[in-house]
Amino acid sequence: MRRGPAEARLAAWQAASPLPELLRSPSVTGRGARVAMLDTGADIPLLLSRHPSGMIRAAGEARPAAHGTLVADILLKIAPGIDLTVVDDPRCVALMERLQREKPDLWAEDIGE
Repeated sequence: MRRGPAEARLAAWQAASPLPELLRSPSVTGRGARVAMLDTGADIPLLLSRHPSGMIRAAGEARPAAHGTLVADILLKIAPGIDLTVVDDPRCVALMERLQREKPDLWAEDIGE
């Protein structure tokens, strides 16, 4: 199977970075780290049911959104001790829409297209 440009960059990063190994360490919990996740929302009740000891809150409307819920779930699985705030801000949405319009190549790379 031939790797695309994004896969090749990811493989190079994984080979050069200590982060993937660090994230597999059972001693890494994220305790004490405050994380703000900018997205169009997340299903906070669902996340709390999956991570009952997690510190999860919303700033903004916090509408249930599949992408934000997935990303938050991944963050909480990697580092269950983080204090996670999901930020749903119209200014952030406008910024993402502007990025899609003005830099479509960068947007496609970020989402893995």
